[in-house]
Amino acid sequence: MTETVHASGRLLAKNFLFNLAGQFAPVVVALLAIPYVLHGLGTERFGLLSIAWVFLGYFNLFNFGLARATTKFVADCIGRREFERLPKLIWTSVALQAAFGLLGAALVACTAHLLVERALRITVPLQPQAMTSFLIMAAGMPFVMLSIAFRGVLAALQRFDLINLVKAPVNAGLFLLPALAVLLHMGLPASVALLAILQLASTVAYFLLCVYLLPGLRHSFGFEAAQLKRLFIFSGWVTVSSTLGPVMSYMDRFVIGAVISVASLAYYTAPFDAITRAAVVAGALTSTLFPAFSTLHAAEAREHAAELCARSIKSIVLVLGPPLLLVVFFAHAILRLWLGAGFAAKSTGILQILAIGTLLNCVSYFPSSLLDAVGRPDLSAKLHLCELPIYAALLVLSLVRVGIAGAAVAWTTRIALDAVLLFVLASRFGYLPAAKLWRGIRATCAVLLGWVGVSLIVALLVRPLLLRAAVTAASTLLLAVAIWKFALESTDRSFITETAQRIRSVAGSRRAIASGAFLP
Repeated sequence: MTETVHASGRLLAKNFLFNLAGQFAPVVVALLAIPYVLHGLGTERFGLLSIAWVFLGYFNLFNFGLARATTKFVADCIGRREFERLPKLIWTSVALQAAFGLLGAALVACTAHLLVERALRITVPLQPQAMTSFLIMAAGMPFVMLSIAFRGVLAALQRFDLINLVKAPVNAGLFLLPALAVLLHMGLPASVALLAILQLASTVAYFLLCVYLLPGLRHSFGFEAAQLKRLFIFSGWVTVSSTLGPVMSYMDRFVIGAVISVASLAYYTAPFDAITRAAVVAGALTSTLFPAFSTLHAAEAREHAAELCARSIKSIVLVLGPPLLLVVFFAHAILRLWLGAGFAAKSTGILQILAIGTLLNCVSYFPSSLLDAVGRPDLSAKLHLCELPIYAALLVLSLVRVGIAGAAVAWTTRIALDAVLLFVLASRFGYLPAAKLWRGIRATCAVLLGWVGVSLIVALLVRPLLLRAAVTAASTLLLAVAIWKFALESTDRSFITETAQRIRSVAGSRRAIASGAFLP
């Protein structure tokens, strides 16, 4: 049906770049379109549109981890070369997710009156438009679920180029289509209808891509009840993690408001929301690696999967370690320039602690993804279940004893504990042996620790900010040289050199075209 998907470094690097670009490109469109849409619709209609974005853009509530389960089991079949099993497995998963989408649609449609007239406090003149909008959202929800299902299949095939070829325009369209509706004076329901049509189009596009890559899907329809148990067990544990993770990430805001004050929240949430955006890079990479890990595990290439995980950890430490540590060294200056001296005085320590926690959090993504890929999502879920009461108690105690910075201490402590336990579990079950991991990252750790030591000495001895920045910049250049010489392997250096040459070649061609060099 298709050839075995490989886990080569070049393929993974390209997929990572596709995922990263697919996440960042719509952000630019959103920043440009949102002010225009807000001005055109007004605050109340824009609030309803933001709800439509949740339901028709990023709706995963009724997915229950099935998309990740689909990616896992399809990748397993590919790794074992059991291509004949793919059609029934895929259609079983698609049917299941469609059923959950219909369930969600029915729930929204039946509760629309309650939402519009009581729960959301919508003004009476706007209620008819709001009711129509909610019914349109309900109609579009099954298509959201179907698009997620087919996207999970493409992820298992490691065709992130095709995923982002659809995903990036669709995510950009979530903001451009309402802007078009405002321009044409079409109103709120029309804006929501355009979003529903967009999701229908994305479902068709993902389906056609799946059929193109797996032609057997056209002829082998079927529902395999035996797959339901595997899908439910895997997706159930994923749901536990995907529910408890955000709960633990955002419960600190409610606890701060209750223990200290709501007014003090800004001094914590502003640095938190800013610094944790770095996790987008780790998320894009682990999304790329998950199907590769699953395929390698199914093909009984456990050592290759462990090596790939160790190299990926090294890469994320090298990419995110220096900038996050620079944030630690220059937190006060960054906050003073960004939010003012008063804010910097209260949030510097918070930002420094959160920067360290963010680095640890990004590193922990990899053993977690590896455990999920080998069929043990229960381990991460059980860790979260154990961590929740411990974190809640630590959070309250830290806030009482330390103040608002205690929330950052509690969060970083939980992240550090989570990372250590994930690595211990991955090593204990033989998926990521500690010796292999240490061989892969020891040179990187040595180089970074040396640079951190130099930076700390500079921070203690050099007081003028500009001079300290200049000395740190010089030491960072030396760090880059040390990374190139000692931390990177020959294959890494070759890939970077080839990529740079390609970029220069493309840039040179564009300059030549712009200057008319190819004209007669």
